[in-house]
Amino acid sequence: ASAEQQSRVFQEVAKRLNERLASHGVAGKGPMTEASVRQALDHLARGGPEAMSATVDVTHGRGMFPMFVVALLPCAAFFLLAGSALYLQYRYECACFFDPGFVPLGPPLPDGPLDPGRRALLQAQNPAWCYTCNAYRPIRSKHCGQCGRCCEEFDHHCPVVGTCVARGNRREFLGYLLTLFGAEAVMLGMGVRYCRLLILRALHLRTLPGLLEVLPHMALVWRASPGVLYMLVLTVGICMGTAALLGRALWGTAAALTTNEMILRRRYAYLQDTQGLYSNPFDMGAWQNCLAFWSTARPDWYSVYSEHCTALREGEEPLAHPLATRILRRWDRARAALERARFEKKARREEELLRRGSQLAASEGEAESEIEA
Repeated sequence: ASAEQQSRVFQEVAKRLNERLASHGVAGKGPMTEASVRQALDHLARGGPEAMSATVDVTHGRGMFPMFVVALLPCAAFFLLAGSALYLQYRYECACFFDPGFVPLGPPLPDGPLDPGRRALLQAQNPAWCYTCNAYRPIRSKHCGQCGRCCEEFDHHCPVVGTCVARGNRREFLGYLLTLFGAEAVMLGMGVRYCRLLILRALHLRTLPGLLEVLPHMALVWRASPGVLYMLVLTVGICMGTAALLGRALWGTAAALTTNEMILRRRYAYLQDTQGLYSNPFDMGAWQNCLAFWSTARPDWYSVYSEHCTALREGEEPLAHPLATRILRRWDRARAALERARFEKKARREEELLRRGSQLAASEGEAESEIEA
């Protein structure tokens, strides 16, 4: 066919495509032209993932990006994932091999290790002294049973990094979580984009389908790339777990609390005020807490706590607690009210059972007396 005949054919194809799109009410970014039809057919003939991306571009009607930009997108995505993987490995190694902040071990006892019963008794009399490490535990520290050591500013023992997360590596662990969540979000976004492109090509759409349009056609993705769909579902589950861990770590940073203190705050006297309510002497406000967390020079918690105790002895109660402390105080009040309501309900139920039991015993006694009479 001559060039003139080919031109007429492409013009007719473009005309029919525009009529079909108009009849279906599809709002494009411009009418299909002879050039856009030629470009789309050319890239479809080449095949491969880059052809699918280029088809999305040209079927918008006017070429949203230059083709060299579309061709570089897979390379950019690869280097983004590779870079995030390398940085993630670096943060992981830092969290694993940095010293968590172990308290130095004291000299061994002359009579050998204590038996468990005596050690528990002595521990109850002097909670600040660790009879396993034979050393004095600083404030906010805790003995880790899995590591067998006391850790300063103990957060939790993480099986993923294989060590404790404490004063020495809390920042590295939070950086690891941030990097991990970012890499998972990038991978999740790329997987969703790939599924949208597959459905666009299979259904011959003109624009990328939205989420509600993608969900009914996930079987197309399963038939075309089952591995991609499997990894996408797996990434969603992992991303949700990472988001939960990251949210807890960020909340602890903003509230000046470790995970251990957050869960067991009722057990620690330094986190209670004179009325037995939760009060965090280390909470300086979310912004100051974050600055103190990421700064190299960490605060001296003994000095902070001693100033707080001095103010309490002098009757200088804080006029307004920081936001995180107020939220946890309200939570503890609501929890205490719920527990009190449950206890009262249980007591009323027991009283009702005792009353019914006494009535039943009295009725049985009357019946026996009538029989004897």
